[in-house]
Amino acid sequence: MWGGQPNRVLTTALCLRDLGHDVVVAGPRGCMLVQKARLAGLEVFDDLELKSGFRPVSFLRDVWALRVHFSKKSYDILDTHGSQDTWRSMLAVLTLSKRPVFVRSRHNIFPVRGHVFNRWLYRHVDHVITISPQIIPCLEHLVSPDRCTSVYSAPDASRFNIPQEPQAVRKELGLPDQAKIVGVVGRLAPEKGHTYLIAAAPRILERVPDAHFVFVGTGRSKGDLERQVSDLGLRDKFTFVGFREDVPRVLQAFDLFVLCPIEGEGLGTSILEAFLAGKPVVATDLGGIIESVKHKITGLLVPPGDAASLATACVEMLENPAMAQQMAARGKELIQRQFTPEDIARLTAEVYLQGLARRSPG
Repeated sequence: MWGGQPNRVLTTALCLRDLGHDVVVAGPRGCMLVQKARLAGLEVFDDLELKSGFRPVSFLRDVWALRVHFSKKSYDILDTHGSQDTWRSMLAVLTLSKRPVFVRSRHNIFPVRGHVFNRWLYRHVDHVITISPQIIPCLEHLVSPDRCTSVYSAPDASRFNIPQEPQAVRKELGLPDQAKIVGVVGRLAPEKGHTYLIAAAPRILERVPDAHFVFVGTGRSKGDLERQVSDLGLRDKFTFVGFREDVPRVLQAFDLFVLCPIEGEGLGTSILEAFLAGKPVVATDLGGIIESVKHKITGLLVPPGDAASLATACVEMLENPAMAQQMAARGKELIQRQFTPEDIARLTAEVYLQGLARRSPG
């Protein structure tokens, strides 16, 4: 599955390569990240399973595979991005004669438990990179703020240099020609809050009868969300289009972009893409979303899990298109100025080089 985290890994790797660094991308066999990295000409290592849950045989096999790989490559920097790869990589490097600088990149605001194992893990992490400042307080019980640096994620602006054909996109997706399209791009999972937009839909439709709702993405909540739509008698007002590789093109069909997570959101990378596509945004006031959605300046913010407030904000945007477009334009300018792949590479490289400098004898 593709999302903000693998996109951040690939973007960082490509930009670091452009700066002249040797980069290897690692991941489980067959994952989309490894496939995309290989197609982009990056070196990859995919002799891994990275299975979740209690799987001691698979876990130890991954640790050994990483230990052998690290011994051969002798990396200067190791940057992990999830729980599975962090634990396996940490155990794999402990016995190396030359241990790389260990960086842990963190992408969400889910609480990290302060048990003895996590305390041990973070004592051995040299530095933490977070994708927004709001993540750092979630780690204060494990790592001091001076060992944390925030580096925003960023969309690839070049992907948006495509022909504008919104009506063709609507036709392809089977959407009504004249409808006001309210769209969401993201994993269909409980924490993403799609259920609250469905709950808000009847209120939105009372004021904007030609509204139509589009969910882009896949995930474990799909069945539950479809049942909720059916129970409300709104099957003709919702379209589930599944996973799409061409999100910049799909966004052309939207009149309004919504992201309404209720937990875990570190930054809201899909919002950055919506702004680059010139779309007005309504989002929940959660985590790092406030780094790009400035209330009543670049978009509208509502409390997480509040369907009534979400409906009110969506109606305000749909009924005031001139205001909405002004906010969208300010949002696009903000992303182009502060959320760039070049900044990811530059700031990440600075963290890496500082880590190496601290390791140097003199």
